[in-house]
Amino acid sequence: MPALKRTFIYLFIIGALAYAGYFIFTGISLPFYADELGGYGAAIRHQVENGISLSPNATPYKYTFGHPQMHTVVMAPLAHIFGFNPLGLHTAALILTLIGIGMLAFYFKKYYAFKRMELSLLITMLLVQPVFLTQSYMVHSEMLLLIWMGLAILFAWHKKYLAAALITSLAVLTKETGMFLVCLLPCIAIYHYYKREITAKRMLGSIAYLTLPVITFLTFIWVQNEQMGFYLSPTNLGKTTSSLDGFYHKFIGTLRFVFFGQNRFLLTGAILIYTITKKRKEIILYLKMGLFLIVSFCLASAILSHPIERYLIFPVVVWVLIFSIIFIKGQSEVKWIWALTCLALVLNVGQWDMFRSDTISDADLSYRQNIENTEQTIAYMNAHDISPVVLEFPYNFSQEYDHSGYTKLKESIQILKAPPKTKHYRVFSWPGNLEHENDTQGYQPIVRMEFPYSFSELSIKD
Repeated sequence: MPALKRTFIYLFIIGALAYAGYFIFTGISLPFYADELGGYGAAIRHQVENGISLSPNATPYKYTFGHPQMHTVVMAPLAHIFGFNPLGLHTAALILTLIGIGMLAFYFKKYYAFKRMELSLLITMLLVQPVFLTQSYMVHSEMLLLIWMGLAILFAWHKKYLAAALITSLAVLTKETGMFLVCLLPCIAIYHYYKREITAKRMLGSIAYLTLPVITFLTFIWVQNEQMGFYLSPTNLGKTTSSLDGFYHKFIGTLRFVFFGQNRFLLTGAILIYTITKKRKEIILYLKMGLFLIVSFCLASAILSHPIERYLIFPVVVWVLIFSIIFIKGQSEVKWIWALTCLALVLNVGQWDMFRSDTISDADLSYRQNIENTEQTIAYMNAHDISPVVLEFPYNFSQEYDHSGYTKLKESIQILKAPPKTKHYRVFSWPGNLEHENDTQGYQPIVRMEFPYSFSELSIKD
């Protein structure tokens, strides 16, 4: 490799890693945000204080929303080690991410003979994706689920079907999305049979192994019904799509985020152009496999849930890996891809995204605006002795949990859960109570804290 090109590669890797390091360093000690605060973080704290268990009734529904609790069971012991606070739990989440990256590097080194620089490029391509970088340290179940899904698919691809089934069982106990693997893994076995790499008997045997995760999931929902009175979360069932129009918009939205959002339109364009012009069979195979995984996952997400951006980290990672394989294998032939990659990094650092919606998202930097907004509002209430004040999500949770990371209101300030008939103050916010209601009639605004993707308004009602 020419010295100039090698130097350029190293500069790109160093620059990207420096950006990722700065992003994580400035976010790892921030207070919990949204689902971290009232969901995952609260569930972890409950199990730290009351015992670790996968049992559905071991953690209140208001924290779990009926989801399986493997993520909580994994994180609770880590909270004992690193501390139950934003820095401690974010550090634990980051360690899980690093384990996942390490396994990915090991796989590509063993099966694709990637060298050190090639592995560095592969990891760098992941780290410049805002959704991956943000979720790398946030206390959500998506990263753990991503690790299980990746392991299950790789085991199945290398014909270790029993191991894939066991890993799938862990996935379905992490989140219901893990059932996607139960539909996917038979397709891999059928592909192996079609290519005459396995016999029909082994293909059927591999599919039979999937009774393990199916029985695991059915046992979970049966126990949940016995203990909680429902099989699947009523909250989640309310997000399923029954209309064709609703499904269409969700499906198109997921594809737009995966292929074009966060400047991945550059990656998508490069993949398509390279595939069309070079027509290499190996690359076309990777592309077909990647598209099958992505489209099928997005299809299932659009039907069964409300696929917010962080839920789509799996298809994003698949697409980035497809790009990375093509990019690394063809780097001597398509030097202009370097320019596209650097451009994507620059645009992401500058938070420019032409396909981005106007809502706040924990898949990029914008979520931090809501944290700053909350802190500024709390500081104003403390400075002006605002009392009594009605606090709703996320402000009520910021004060309810001692280890949320937010500044506490003075003890002299009375916090109300619902508006009284007497004089009181109330915080309206977006995201927050204004997402679900607009009961601002009769309130007079006092002060407004506003950011591009978040705002709050402290109001008074006599």
